[in-house]
Amino acid sequence: IGSLLFSVPAVIVVWFGLKATGVAEKVISFGMMALLAVIIAASFLAENSDLSNAIFTNWTYAIPVFNVAIFCYIAQYAVPELARGLAHDQQKLAPAIVTGMSLTMVPLAVLSLTGPENVTQVATIAWGKALGEWAFFTANLFALAAMMTSYWAVAGSFLTNIVDKFNFKSEDDVKTRLFV
Repeated sequence: IGSLLFSVPAVIVVWFGLKATGVAEKVISFGMMALLAVIIAASFLAENSDLSNAIFTNWTYAIPVFNVAIFCYIAQYAVPELARGLAHDQQKLAPAIVTGMSLTMVPLAVLSLTGPENVTQVATIAWGKALGEWAFFTANLFALAAMMTSYWAVAGSFLTNIVDKFNFKSEDDVKTRLFV
């Protein structure tokens, strides 16, 4: 049931194309930024937060935080679609990429809050343990929204790549979209 609740709206948005994906991502992204701002602020303002943990270095603790960092920067796969969507206004492309990449403070927030000895492989677990159940649900709601927007970006890009690679009629053609 959970897979269907995720997949059906995800596929519907991709079906309607780049413009629908852009609108849906804009709406979801504003919500995600609000959720992320709340949880990051709570992390840095929590009693047990220690900013010195953010600059702590020990490679033993790097792997769990590295996984979170990779997730934050995987948005690079959306750059070709972003370039296509902003083809009418190329001046906005570089600022959009830089802004998106610089907004990801998740690894530092988690590390500052938990310290290197309590970093979990999933950031939402660390937030839930350190800040309470509200943080766990807020972070997981953010993660769900992030998965949805990632799906839209990757699926849209994948659709376009298949159409281009195999010289199909057009990505706007209904038969082609159904087949792909």
